[in-house]
This record gives sequence, structure tokens and C-alpha cells, in this order.
Amino acid sequence: MSKFKIFVTAIILIFVISGVVSQRHALSCELIGLSNYVEISPNVFISPEAQRNKHIEILSIISAGKKRITSTYGAMVSFPKIVIVMNKNEVASFAINSVGQTYPSPIGQCVVIGPDGQNTDVVSHELLHAEVIHRVGWINYMFNIPFWFGEGIATIVDHREHILVKNISLTRDKVEGVKLKGLDFFTDGNTYENYLAARLAVDDLDRTSLYKNLAKIRDGEKFNDVFKF
Repeated sequence: MSKFKIFVTAIILIFVISGVVSQRHALSCELIGLSNYVEISPNVFISPEAQRNKHIEILSIISAGKKRITSTYGAMVSFPKIVIVMNKNEVASFAINSVGQTYPSPIGQCVVIGPDGQNTDVVSHELLHAEVIHRVGWINYMFNIPFWFGEGIATIVDHREHILVKNISLTRDKVEGVKLKGLDFFTDGNTYENYLAARLAVDDLDRTSLYKNLAKIRDGEKFNDVFKF
């Protein structure tokens, strides 16, 4: 690698790491093992406010989510931290919404499931994000995986009624337009519609080859050269 490439890579790493450090939610998630949260299974932490029956329910939901991903794309190999929060105050410490969120970092992946996301659909959705991060690497995930694609393939394992293809009615222009979005996928005021468009955009994806194609991106190929949309 040339000195110039090393320099550019170092600069990118500095900015990315600085961004991660500045994200208090992601940092709280990564440091969950130092908190009073209860580790009910390896890498699964739940609020001390949760009752024993909730522990059993959550582990069952996580198991169902992993099985859904396996049946759709293949077996998972990632092992993210999973943090289950129970109320609005806890949500404020770990996430920006009460449903679910996944954080990439140099350390690994961290999934936060809020009080409104404790179901198989949301857990499957967030665990798929973690799996993609693991397979391509966190830098590739941030810079080489379009937001619309990441959300689209996650909605395939998310079977909530409003995300099912049969319940989505959007023009082809809307679907094609979402492929041009960057960060504005989440900030243009049409986030809900963007999610629906992303689901339609990936509907023809060969699901059995997803992991193989993610490996190509991990190995240096560009997204548009690997996935033909």
C-alpha cells in the first residue's frame, strides 16, 4: 500500500473513530457489561427492571429472529451484543427511538431493542444489520453499503404488515429514486416511504447469494459491481 493510501486510510479511521466516540448511545451499548444490566445469555443483556418471565420471552424472540434470518439468507455468524431496554428513560441512554437500533464499531456490533420492538420482526431486522456489518466489516458497512440496500434487505426478514410487498403501493419512479439517496434516506422527511421503496427495490434479490456477495465487498469490490440493481 502506498504512503498516500495509508495516509488517507488513517484520516478516515480518525474521523470514523471520532464519530463513534461522539455517539454516546453506541458507547453506552458497547460498555453494557459494566452496567447493572443482567446478562441472561452470552452477549444478551436486559434491564434490571425486567422480570424473570421477560428474560424467557426475550430469549425466545431472539432465537426466532435468528432462525428467520437463517431460513432466508443462511446461518448467522455474527455474535452482536444485544441490549434490551424496558422504558423511555432507558431508551434515552441507548438509542434515539423506542423500537430498535444497531451500531457498528471497531469492537463489534451492538443491537438495542426498545420496549416497542420486542418482537420477532424487529429483532430479525436489527440482527440482519449486525450480520451485514460483521460480514463486510464496519468501515465497508459505513462507506460502501447504501442505506437503502441495508434497510431493504433487513425489511425482507421483517414481516410487519405495513412492510409486506403486497401492502406497498409505490410508483417505479419512487423505487428507483430511493437508490439515489444517501444520508437523506433518513432525513428528507419521507423516511417511512423510503423504507417501503427500499423493500421493493430489493425484492428480486437472490437471497441465497447475499453472504457470498457481501464477502466480495469485504474483499474490496464496489457495491455497484457486485449487486446489479
